[in-house]
Amino acid sequence: MPLSLRLGALLFAAKAVSGSRVIDDEESLIQDVKKQLKTHRKTDSKPLAGLLESAKGFLKNGATPDVVSFADETLAEVTGIVIPAILDESRTDQAYIYTEHAKFQQLLDELRDASSQIRSVEAEQTTASEEHRDCRDLEHQDCNHKRDCEMELYRLWTAWVTLETNLRQTHNSINGHFCNGANGTLHTFRVQSVPWMRTYMEQKVEVDLAMAAYDDHLSGDVNVPGCAERHTALDATSSDCNGYQTTLEAAACSNAVTITDTLATLLTGWNTLIQDYDRITAEIRILEADRHREYSTLTIVQCLLGRVHELNGRPCDEETGEVENEMNVCEQQGSDLVVCNIEPDLCIIYPDPPPMPEPCANQAAWDIVGTYTYTERVYVYSGICLPVVQPYPCNPDFESQEYSGLPGYPQEPFNAQNPGCNAYPECNACTAMTPVPQPTLILMDGCATAGTAFAREVVGVGEGRTASVRCCSFSGDTCDSDHLPGGCQSDKTFAQAEELCDMNGERLCTEVEISSNLCCGTGCNFDSHQIWVSDGSASYSR
Repeated sequence: MPLSLRLGALLFAAKAVSGSRVIDDEESLIQDVKKQLKTHRKTDSKPLAGLLESAKGFLKNGATPDVVSFADETLAEVTGIVIPAILDESRTDQAYIYTEHAKFQQLLDELRDASSQIRSVEAEQTTASEEHRDCRDLEHQDCNHKRDCEMELYRLWTAWVTLETNLRQTHNSINGHFCNGANGTLHTFRVQSVPWMRTYMEQKVEVDLAMAAYDDHLSGDVNVPGCAERHTALDATSSDCNGYQTTLEAAACSNAVTITDTLATLLTGWNTLIQDYDRITAEIRILEADRHREYSTLTIVQCLLGRVHELNGRPCDEETGEVENEMNVCEQQGSDLVVCNIEPDLCIIYPDPPPMPEPCANQAAWDIVGTYTYTERVYVYSGICLPVVQPYPCNPDFESQEYSGLPGYPQEPFNAQNPGCNAYPECNACTAMTPVPQPTLILMDGCATAGTAFAREVVGVGEGRTASVRCCSFSGDTCDSDHLPGGCQSDKTFAQAEELCDMNGERLCTEVEISSNLCCGTGCNFDSHQIWVSDGSASYSR
């Protein structure tokens, strides 16, 4: 503990008081103490104990006038320099505590600032979602118009085909009547021909009208769009909707990533701050306790030196118990001292860390206002709650949230009564939120065929396990244990094992190779050690 400006204690601690001789080489000691006081050296608290004992010795044995005079100077040093120095150290530590505690507020402020970006991205997603839904409603209408038009077109087509078929039959009858060698001058010929010709002309008119109705329905006019125009309109609307869907999925992905990154930054920073704050407060509590003891001791010393001054070097009468009385009075004064009442600045305020914000009920909950108060300092945070990661493409929650209520489109099988429309495009996955499969690492006995000491074990990448190293040639015909860089290698991580094998122009052995006799007896006594094994996939180095 720093004790700057507290070396006045050496006046009494350097030499023991014995009989009537107070100190040896008094002037030399006084000059030495003055020098050390001036240079503000730092030492431990032992001088205070010596000062206390020496002050008691003065009362018991008396002191020379020069030492009494210097004791008065030391008393002034204690009052004017040493105690203020202790107070300054305490104030410095208090400021340090406040500075460290303020970092929680700074982190909360960063979270509040991040909320602006989250709100912005959330607004983009909300807008894109609304535009996408509205567009799909229009697309559904265009789809129905197209389907209705096509079903009516098919009806007109079948009517046209029926009339055309009847006309063809009449045509064939007339053709047989005129072209089979009949005598056209006969009355019977003319009687038969007239109704056939009249029927053909009537049917021809009906066929022409049916064909015109089909063509009109297909092409439409300025007032009623035809099927071709409705088909084009549907394609245009579908293209717009697909664009809104892409925008929606991009905004939802950005929203999820932004919230995830914000939470990761906050939680990592929060845990670090908690650990640092706990460590710092624990250290300062120890310093504070030392200062309290020191202040109490200095209070007793002040009392004793004051009595030395009042007695002007006269020794106390031991027979009457004067020494014990003087000492008891001063020691009682020190023990009864309530430091915080006398010098509040020596008592550090340790504000508790503010509570971690609660998760937001919804994004609108950013408007929450909260306060955290302690003693005379108030930290206020507004609009602060922990954002909750929203559904992102293409997980089930997102599809349920964004796509389950859409009108949809016709499904197969398609026919004249169920014409098709444009299907929705596949969802664009949010790759940044897709969990990356973590590889597994394998540990085996160094010689699996010789009475294994360790069973095969699969461990995770992040478990920090270590094992011994054996390497195999790329051709798979040799195994090496004792000729690796640095010789036999044990207590290595998987990544270190891979690196060692690579440096040796080799690779980790596979399970098949370890399960054979290839590596047994290759040195380092690793036949009964756990070693790293490759599963044949890419490097898992971390």
